Amino acid sequence: MDALDADVRDTVHLHYYQELTLQETADALGVATSTVKYRLRQALVALQKKAAEDSCLTKPLFSAYIV
Repeated sequence: MDALDADVRDTVHLHYYQELTLQETADALGVATSTVKYRLRQALVALQKKAAEDSCLTKPLFSAYIV
């Protein structure tokens, strides 16, 4: 998580650790819901890249599609 930008890290913290909804997270940060979704996606990609570098994984940990 330390490798993430502060705004992305704050978004992840509020949404996943504080268990706020997308709308609640957006309201708390003063941004649009689409911005929250974008930041969560940025975090996922960055953490996948970091995990791949650290463990030499050859494929993504998670699907790029959210159902």
